[in-house]
Amino acid sequence: MQNPIDGSTKDEIMQCIKTVCTTFTTQYVKAYVLALIKVKEEEARAKPSPFKLLERPEDTSDLKTGWLTKEGGMFKSWKKRWFVVRHDYAVDYFASEADSLKAKPKPKGTMGLCGYHVVADPNDGIIKRLTDLATKMGMDVSELPKPKQYPELTLEVHHYRRRCWFIQAANAEEKKRVGRHVPNMLPMGLRSQRQRGGAQACLPRSRPSHTLGVG
Repeated sequence: MQNPIDGSTKDEIMQCIKTVCTTFTTQYVKAYVLALIKVKEEEARAKPSPFKLLERPEDTSDLKTGWLTKEGGMFKSWKKRWFVVRHDYAVDYFASEADSLKAKPKPKGTMGLCGYHVVADPNDGIIKRLTDLATKMGMDVSELPKPKQYPELTLEVHHYRRRCWFIQAANAEEKKRVGRHVPNMLPMGLRSQRQRGGAQACLPRSRPSHTLGVG
């Protein structure tokens, strides 16, 4: 039986198939994907959105405030500073409480405590770090210079490569308190908002736990 499709017709059909495969198919898939994305975007904007977790209203009130004595960064003198633990766990310190209450308060400094931990005895901590370093470098530990000795009631807020902060407790009981408060990021010696008339007395249990010591 003779083929009803002649050579020129066959070539035309093949060209049409090629055009469909290389042009129409790719454009159709692209248009389909864009349309699908648009539909999903409209669904995501719907209220309430089936794809978005509800956000808890953020409480921006300060968590803790109070006086602490810290060692300076450049000049190693001890000065009392008014500390404010913000809702985002940043710790600002001021020369006075009045400075912290200004319309646009400018802190003397800010402590970002991510990665820090508290060393209850900074003298032991410093000696241990120096000893470990000397051992790694093959040095004679006895030849190391004697490090600075801190007062008995001093705590260190230590980071392995950032500035370390040193604070002094007013008494032994205050120093003990930091050991109990550290797991909940409650700095030693700072008064709660409830004690000063506010509503917030402690960190919410739903917030992440951080280690905190301030200086």
